[in-house]
Amino acid sequence: MYKALIVGLTTITLTAGCNFAFAEESGALEEIYVTARKTEETLQSVPLSITALTSDTIERASIQAIADVSNLTPGLVFSDFNVGALSSPVIRGLAQSNISGRENNVGVFLDGIYIPSRNNLDLELLDLERVEIVKGPQSALYGRSTFAGAINYVTNDPSEECEVNASLSLGSDEYLDGNLKFTGPISETLSGSAAIGYREYDGTIDNAASDNNLGGYENTSALVSLQWQPNDQLTTKLMAYYQDKTTESSGVHSVDPNCGSSPPSFFPVPGPGGNPTYTCGSLPFNDNISENPLARGGQSENKLAALEIAYDVGAFTFTSLTSVSESEWDAITDYDANANGVAYFTTDTVGPPSFTFLNNLFFNAASDETLSQEFRLEGGNDSFNWLAGLYFTTEESDSSSALTLDSAPLSATQSIVPGFLNPWLTATPLVPNQQANIATAGVDIMALFLRGEWNIGDRSRLSFEGRYTEEDKEINGIASFFGAPSGQQSNTWEYFAPRVTFDYRLSDETMLYTSAAMGIKSGGFNTSFSTSFPNEQFFDTETNTTIEVGAKGTFANNRVRYDLAVFYVDWEDLQINGASEDPAFINAIVRNSGSATSQGLELQVDSAITDSFDIGFGFAYADPKYDDGVIDRAITTLCGDVTLCTNSVGGQQVGRTVKTQFNLYANYNYEMANNSRWYARADYIYRDKSPTRSANLQFIDEWNIVNARVGWANENWDVALWAKNLLDEEYVTSQITQPRLNDFVSPTTVIQANTQQIALTLSYRR
Repeated sequence: MYKALIVGLTTITLTAGCNFAFAEESGALEEIYVTARKTEETLQSVPLSITALTSDTIERASIQAIADVSNLTPGLVFSDFNVGALSSPVIRGLAQSNISGRENNVGVFLDGIYIPSRNNLDLELLDLERVEIVKGPQSALYGRSTFAGAINYVTNDPSEECEVNASLSLGSDEYLDGNLKFTGPISETLSGSAAIGYREYDGTIDNAASDNNLGGYENTSALVSLQWQPNDQLTTKLMAYYQDKTTESSGVHSVDPNCGSSPPSFFPVPGPGGNPTYTCGSLPFNDNISENPLARGGQSENKLAALEIAYDVGAFTFTSLTSVSESEWDAITDYDANANGVAYFTTDTVGPPSFTFLNNLFFNAASDETLSQEFRLEGGNDSFNWLAGLYFTTEESDSSSALTLDSAPLSATQSIVPGFLNPWLTATPLVPNQQANIATAGVDIMALFLRGEWNIGDRSRLSFEGRYTEEDKEINGIASFFGAPSGQQSNTWEYFAPRVTFDYRLSDETMLYTSAAMGIKSGGFNTSFSTSFPNEQFFDTETNTTIEVGAKGTFANNRVRYDLAVFYVDWEDLQINGASEDPAFINAIVRNSGSATSQGLELQVDSAITDSFDIGFGFAYADPKYDDGVIDRAITTLCGDVTLCTNSVGGQQVGRTVKTQFNLYANYNYEMANNSRWYARADYIYRDKSPTRSANLQFIDEWNIVNARVGWANENWDVALWAKNLLDEEYVTSQITQPRLNDFVSPTTVIQANTQQIALTLSYRR
């Protein structure tokens, strides 16, 4: 309530004394400015492969989440593992094996501020000027978790003219979306903006075990900005962002193993062995989902505030960026992906052994607090431009997990096998008896970075970027489901990440460039490890060296814009999650193991066929594969059946990657009398099939979806009818494999996308 009151008071202040004016829309293929290199440049002048989605594209293409961003970005793939957990953007096929690790291979930023929680990456896209997706390693300027690239959400600055924007959307499956924004001057030197949004959706997937659908959400978000500019030299911007989000479980179901062969087991199920241990082939979409209604999904809260001060003294500009953030996330999911549970072998002190179906809930929670400070100096002249910076951050986080087994079907004299699971039995399944895993962590980072850019003649530039980083990390493994927790651990990692770029202008319209860059991802700890193998306590940094050659430019009187990049990635010391060398130790551990390469190309083309009709497309091809001799111990148990596979994965495609992506759009505007117009946009998105793991035996099928929007607008009003997944494609987004507790066989849990969504939006602006 107090957050809404703050936003309300701010908006009232902003609207006082305003005389509203309508701003005309700009023409097609307008020049786009980006800040990918921490300074403002035109998109076509930056020697990097960048996709920039403007506010117009965000609105017309109905972009609401990071998955929508990836649909329009060649080379970017996004997935999570149900209820927003372990969100994983993947660029150019560099998908991490360690999906439970704290750091992604692609960093997500809001106005240049790093978002640390992998469970809270999917920010509500509120009052955005653009989204920048920078491909290739950005460790030299951005640092953490930009091993393969970066996604930066850029919010609008407060306006110097008074504006109000309001919208309301109603749609299928109880879709409701409302947004309100005010911006304008508060005084001659101070301007501000305030936006608040609310969005809810019931999802499209029927749950046979309840009256409610699956795949829904409820999001409340707010963004407040104040900008003070007392003179031409000083600009100060204060920004605060808040998001409260509830994410229901997606449509998930369990697919039993159909291949492989188990050894004899000490569990009554599966018994003597010879049973399938893995699911091979394409993962099916299931129209008959049944999930435990107690598995409410995930709840998260994000708070972020930042103060940016820029002072231009003529010879150089000084910038200070200070930020604080807090995030909390917790989730309850159906571990068995089945409302009926699974059969546990039970013993009875007064009766014969039997099988009883029990439900299993899984609990996850995480929180994070971060403080960061960045100082930058930049300057230059016609022949040389430079930037230097100093960065500090401190972060504290904790995570925990627990599980419960609903004991309601059991009598007082019954126990389950294996016996160590009995402490998790409870008559109150939403209240765990004990935790499965508990860990706390902290990191302190100091980094120095710089960029120098030399203009060689009238057409060439040579630039160098570099970042020296020192990371002090500590972790306390307090509890572990299997094996003893690690207790207190600490270590320091130091590394230097460079980039060298050369570009040449063939003409005023065409630029060629080449670059060599290193991406570095720091090491970490295993919160549980075998004392017989102390070398498994830590894992070290992994690196990639990316060579990129590109061309970008315009032709046909600036009616066609293109961006082409060809890349080769040499990926070393992969942090692979897998079995310990100790056969008696059950927990998976992370180790540096082997290498991989990825090569391919990305192409983005935008064209204005006429003043009213735009078309464009994006295409990406990547071939990420493990080098010869790489051993993936994550599939050791699967490949124990040598007739199925081996854990030597050389030449195999990296799991959770796609080779081919394609998107095509068409955008039409028709001007009518009385300064009104109607418009239409359609998007086609294609994703190639994707192997889920390095064994390349299980796949998510290719999918195609169509999104569309048609509307009418004048100076003040806009009404639009739009659809996502217009053709009602049924497709799978991701999967996770985890052992069932009744027999420790590992079925595959399949995670499905929502199907068709249709909505009507009414907007007012003045």
